[in-house]
Amino acid sequence: MDERHLSQSSFAPGQSGAPGDYGAPGPLGAHGAPGAYGPATYDAVGYPAGGYGVPPYGAPGIPPGFPPELIPPGYNPWLGAYAGPHYASVWSRIGAYFVDSLVLGVVNVIAYLTVIVLTTNTGQAGAPTIPPTAMLAAIILVLVLDGIYFVAQEGSSGQTLGKRVFGTKVVKADGSEMSVDAALVRYLFLLLAGFGLGGLITVLMISLSDTKQRLGDRVAGTIVVKTG
Repeated sequence: MDERHLSQSSFAPGQSGAPGDYGAPGPLGAHGAPGAYGPATYDAVGYPAGGYGVPPYGAPGIPPGFPPELIPPGYNPWLGAYAGPHYASVWSRIGAYFVDSLVLGVVNVIAYLTVIVLTTNTGQAGAPTIPPTAMLAAIILVLVLDGIYFVAQEGSSGQTLGKRVFGTKVVKADGSEMSVDAALVRYLFLLLAGFGLGGLITVLMISLSDTKQRLGDRVAGTIVVKTG
């Protein structure tokens, strides 16, 4: 077939084989028509359907439901990997514990002396005697008061008085609010840290941990973050 034959051939507009004539464009908004994109929607798997927008699972690297106030100021989740929340430093945690210890020290001394005074007996020689059970009761009372102090405050707001002073807060590892059971686990491990070299080991664990967690945090699934 030569060029003369092709020039004399007739093709209907849009018919296959017609060079340079691809048919009439589809109606505005039809599938594949450029520039006719509506609101972004997604199918059941989560892929864009008809356009692109913010993924339904949120910004990359940020767990769903993570509190915005715990995200570092000025952080752009679309640039680079997520660096995580602002973890409280080991020094701020030591300072918070020092403040809490001062408060509890006053309360514990008053409670301890009250139990001793109420249970002290006068011996035959007129000298006061303290029953062994009174000493045990005083120690138990002190531990209970300490537990109420830490568990009640951390379990409800994530902050003790010391943490409020130093601008720190305990939250779940996924960013959700604290619970009473998690606060209780943290307190029990705090008691264990008071034996032997437990305090030094706790400080080393926090210092060397990327998430600044002590053993109680790891077991309870919690982290301590900055609030300001």
